[in-house]
Amino acid sequence: MAEHGVEKVRELVAGEKIAMLTTLGADGSLESRPMSLQETEFDGDLWFFAEADGGPAKSIAANPKVNVTTGSRSSWVSIAGEGIVVTDVAKKKELWNSGAEAWLPQGPRTPRWC
Repeated sequence: MAEHGVEKVRELVAGEKIAMLTTLGADGSLESRPMSLQETEFDGDLWFFAEADGGPAKSIAANPKVNVTTGSRSSWVSIAGEGIVVTDVAKKKELWNSGAEAWLPQGPRTPRWC
């Protein structure tokens, strides 16, 4: 993505809390689910926490093609790309915040979360 494109998407996703993550199911069907965006400045990557053995992570491991959409009254964005499942504890600790803590009380070190 060209720097201008990254900057434009950064503007569009700034302040968004929830996005729809669409993955491909085992049968090829589209599966969309709301996910909490982690509070990082957009640099070309969007970050979510998920269960390592749950639907989003399994779908991405099987087929990394994803789409993420988010929007508000004044704008929307749809981003197609490739997802990866990250289990690195340092990255999880970097992204950890009170919102993650509310949903994932076991903390960033637990292997259950990616």
